Amino acid sequence: MNICEAIKDLIEKNFSKSFACNQFFYEDECNDYSMLKAYKEETGIYHFYEIENNGEGGTKKSLYIGVSYEKSHGLKKRVTQNFTAGNTGGTFRNNLAAYKFKNDQIQAIKYIKKHVFLELLPTKSNEAKKLEEIAIAIYEPQYNLKTYT
Repeated sequence: MNICEAIKDLIEKNFSKSFACNQFFYEDECNDYSMLKAYKEETGIYHFYEIENNGEGGTKKSLYIGVSYEKSHGLKKRVTQNFTAGNTGGTFRNNLAAYKFKNDQIQAIKYIKKHVFLELLPTKSNEAKKLEEIAIAIYEPQYNLKTYT
């Protein structure tokens, strides 16, 4: 195992349980972020991904890795900014909309709600930014990159 694989393995072992983004929404368009309540003032990184080849043996496709390094903008706030059109923040939503949906944020949000999963890794605020940089280098998330692929 090389160093990148070892670090990726370590990161994956420390991510919280995975959430399907559709768990946060109901058909009446109400949002329920109670599952993220414990992360309100937590700093760390968050990882949006989707599963390729749905079903048994599907693989994670990394979409976006973000960071919260201030308790006032904890992981809960940073994540949920991606679920509301026009909200400040929401870099993943904005990048997804720009690349995949001709800047239509509503379509991007619908896509996130239907196809995307979330992992959280709380860490000390002074470690969060560096961990984000390392995770981006290892996972190469599609919507963090300057040139979308």
